[in-house]
Amino acid sequence: MDSRPSTGESAPISSSDEDQVDHVCDMFERCWKAGETPSLEDYLKDIGDTTQRLLLPELIGLELDYRQRR
Repeated sequence: MDSRPSTGESAPISSSDEDQVDHVCDMFERCWKAGETPSLEDYLKDIGDTTQRLLLPELIGLELDYRQRR
């Protein structure tokens, strides 16, 4: 067992987490392109905590970008 104190670093990101983030971001962006205003909450529900931490900043960035375009 490792006796070093935790540095606060998170676990490595799995490729399946990255794939899920990419997929959800693509769906979110398609809604914006279709003229809809998707809800962040709808895209975060039913997603695991680790993936949510990766996904939320991506979705916020997309939302800000599309809101500025309107």
